[in-house]
Parts: sequence; C-alpha cells; structure tokens
Amino acid sequence: MKQILRASSIIAAVIVVGFWFFGGMHRGWTHTTETTMKVDPVTSLDYPVTEAKFTPGVDFLGVGFAASGILFCLSYLFAPKQKQMP
Repeated sequence: MKQILRASSIIAAVIVVGFWFFGGMHRGWTHTTETTMKVDPVTSLDYPVTEAKFTPGVDFLGVGFAASGILFCLSYLFAPKQKQMP
C-alpha cells in the first residue's frame, strides 16, 4: 500500500505539471475567460471579444502539489510489512 500511494503521488504531480504546461502555463491566477481585441471590418474600430477559455495558473499548480504531498504523507501511516521467520 505504501508503494502504491507514493507512486500515485508522483504520477499525480507529473499529471498536474503536464496539464499546467500544456494548458497555457499562466504564472498568475487561473483564468476561465480570455479577452481579445478584434477589428470591425466596416468601421476599422477595435472592440473587445470575451471567449470562454480555461488557462490553469499557479493556484492550480499549488493545489495539485498539495494533493500530491498529502498522498505522499499518507504513505507514512502504513507500517512496513513484517518478515516472517521460518
């Protein structure tokens, strides 16, 4: 059980870092919308357009590492297996 918890802790940390890295690597808070400026073809004026887009931030990274750390700490609750003497 101890090895399973430690392995799942490492796997969870790698998945969180991978999701953060490939999800946009925002170094601020997590964003759920993105505002971009578009140009009106008729009047040539700029106007903001808000789109729904999830970009994970460092808070997402911190919560993922905290969950990974909790899994790792839980592995210390299990005692090592006792060897049977013949």
